[in-house]
Amino acid sequence: MKLTRRHVWITATVFAFVAALSLIIVLVFGGDRITQANVDRIQIGMTWEQVWAILGPPTGTITVSGSDTSAAVLWYSWQGNSGVAFISFDRFTVTEKSYLPDQSTWWSRLKRFFGL
Repeated sequence: MKLTRRHVWITATVFAFVAALSLIIVLVFGGDRITQANVDRIQIGMTWEQVWAILGPPTGTITVSGSDTSAAVLWYSWQGNSGVAFISFDRFTVTEKSYLPDQSTWWSRLKRFFGL
């Protein structure tokens, strides 16, 4: 079989398409630090630095007002591709943790990634 310019173009185009599709899949669905497994690694009593080493910096905070006798509780949140982690600290150590998996479809996640 003779290798023509057209065959080279077709091969290069297919390769570029597969490479771009693979990159999109990895960016949208892979490499997420915010997972149930990582939240399970966090133990009550861990320090802020230990949590940062596992999850990275938080993406938000939530203040929950207490009753008349209790103070407000500050929760830090970590938004990931597969869910959201919530962790509460008492001064410098973890007191509570929670993980809520993302129930959206792959199509919704892809649209959110591209801002659509």
